[in-house]
Amino acid sequence: MRKTTVNLVVDTIAYFIFACLFATGLILEYSIPPGEGNGAGKKVIWDLTRHQWGDIHFILALVLIILIFIHMIIHWRWIYTMTNKNEKQPNTFNRTMIYTVFGISVILILIPFFLPAPQYHTVSPITIQQPSTVSEPIAQEEINNNAELIRGNMTIQEVSAQTGLSIQQIQTILGINVSLQKDEKLGRLLRREGISMQEARKRLNSTKTKALLK
Repeated sequence: MRKTTVNLVVDTIAYFIFACLFATGLILEYSIPPGEGNGAGKKVIWDLTRHQWGDIHFILALVLIILIFIHMIIHWRWIYTMTNKNEKQPNTFNRTMIYTVFGISVILILIPFFLPAPQYHTVSPITIQQPSTVSEPIAQEEINNNAELIRGNMTIQEVSAQTGLSIQQIQTILGINVSLQKDEKLGRLLRREGISMQEARKRLNSTKTKALLK
């Protein structure tokens, strides 16, 4: 296959992937904004939740980076020519610009691997008033609202901090036989075990309600 044909194919596919990346970005930003599509009863598009659309968006980004890298290899001779007027007199401006952009890109790609561990914010304990016909429904409503804060993109450790339950207690409540990893996403775990987010919230909320109302 001729080099020009390869270049046309790579550029066409790259443009298509870019369009798909832009479309999934719009879906994540406007169609299923944060807090939507993280479990049963939430928004889905084509049976895909926000978390699943995020996975597609990430994969498209990786494919686009690979295609850009291939594009640069195909045009390497042109890049070399643009950075060297001749063998003895390099084009300093072009070379500096290309090296700077390349260096910044590498740093941006590596930054996520060196970020500090995320901080976990716990929810203040809910104070239950003395049982009465008025205070008990209010306490129940507060607990239900607290359960709604459990989302599929949270890790097991974040769910533990949110609910005040240990990881072992969460494992028992959800009826999972294997040991849970604290950094595993709740949404992935529930999909693997065939448990809906609504059911998981119901179980965790029900258990915590009983503990608080004792």
